[in-house]
Parts: sequence; C-alpha cells; structure tokens
Amino acid sequence: MIPYFQFTHFMIGPVRIQVWGLFVALGVVLAVWLATREAKKRGLDWKKFSDVAFWIIVWSFIGARLGHVVFYEWAYYSQHLVDIVKVWHGGFSSYGGFIGGTVSGFILLKKYASNLLSYADCVALGLSGGWTIGRIGCFFIHDHPGTFTDFALAVQNADGEGARHDLGLYDGILTGVIFVILLAVNKRVIARSDAGATRQSYAGILMVILMVGYGFVRFFLDFLRATDLPQSDIRIYSLTPAQYLSIGLVVWGMWLGRRILRKH
Repeated sequence: MIPYFQFTHFMIGPVRIQVWGLFVALGVVLAVWLATREAKKRGLDWKKFSDVAFWIIVWSFIGARLGHVVFYEWAYYSQHLVDIVKVWHGGFSSYGGFIGGTVSGFILLKKYASNLLSYADCVALGLSGGWTIGRIGCFFIHDHPGTFTDFALAVQNADGEGARHDLGLYDGILTGVIFVILLAVNKRVIARSDAGATRQSYAGILMVILMVGYGFVRFFLDFLRATDLPQSDIRIYSLTPAQYLSIGLVVWGMWLGRRILRKH
C-alpha cells in the first residue's frame, strides 16, 4: 500500500503554488504541444489550430465548472448562484470540461476545416497526454477518495486506520495507458499510409479509441468511489453522474467508429 501523504502546495519565496493547479497547467501545456505537433505532422493548418486550442481550453474550464455545478451540487448552487463564479473554492467536472471543449472545438473548427476527424485525432493525442499529467495533481491532493480496500495501490488514511482506493491515481494510469495505445496506433496508421493507404481513411480512429476506452473503464472505476464521506459523489439510481456520461461517451464513440469503418 501507499503510505499516506498530501502534497497540496509549496512556496517559492513569498508565492504559494497550488500543486493541483500547477499540474493542470502543465497538462494543458503538454496537451496543446502534442496536439499542435500532430496537426503539423498531418499537414493541417496547425497555426490556426493552435489559436483555436486557446478557446477550446477556455470553454473546457467553463464546462468543467458548470458540469460540477449542474451534475454534482445543483441543490446548493441553485440557492447560491453567486458562488458559481467562486472557482477558487474548487469544484470541476472532467466530463463537463470534455463537453465544453468538444462543443467549442466543433463550432470553431467547422468554420474552416472540412476534415474535422483529423483534427479530432490531434485533440485525442493531446488530451490523453495532458489528462494524465493533470490527474497526477489529483492524486497528490487525494480529492477523489474511494472505498476501503487492501489493494496494493491503495493509499492509507491519514489516521492510519485502513486504506482507500485513489481514483485520481487510477484515472491517471488509465489515461496514461490510453495515451501509449494512441501513440502505437498512430504509428501503425502512418506506416500503412506510407505503404499506400490514404491516411484520411483512418481519420477519427484515435478519438474513437479514447472515447470508448476511457468511457468503458471509467464507468467501472466509479463503482470504487467512496460513499461514506461528506464529499462523496451523488448517486442517481446507484450510479454517479460520470457513469451516465460514460455510457453516453461509449455509445457516441461506437457510433462514430461504425461510421469510420463503413466509410473505410
């Protein structure tokens, strides 16, 4: 088991650095770099894409905040609307961020790009790599506690009584594995393209793998979330909001994958 620790902040002179925010920022930088580099390799308009990426990030954070408000704590925020903008108190939904980024990216890219699926693959590579870094920040502050367990990767409680699953750690491992898979698949697609197959025929396949793979595993991981803590996720008919969204993500990914395979 992992001994208890909590790394929430550190000081650089008089400046207090929040660890979670730092890793999220590093994840965003890595995601933009990976996605832009892939767009350049594919011969896409990577300069325009990097400009669009800024607004995708902005709307991802807005979506993450609104997702938390609507999906998890609407009973509170409906009575305290002013508190919605108090983001420094915490409260972001990863799926809310995904929805905000997806909708904004679709609207912005559709204005000038006919090959949206190629851009989507660039986003998939960037998102999976950046998400992995961001989740390390979640693990350091343990803001996604799970149920009691004796699993080897469980984190001991602060009082030393028992250990819990850490969903921040598990989610980071999941997205890290998906990132490696996407790199391998992308390399294979490039090899087949060089052999004569058109790369455009495979456009969108990386995003499909990310959507189906992440949604499927995330659905089952959420069964490990704690139910006995004040900050425990709400349950709607025994499922968390993220589990319902995971189902939607898998269905959407399978629909998209079917369209790509039929076209190919």
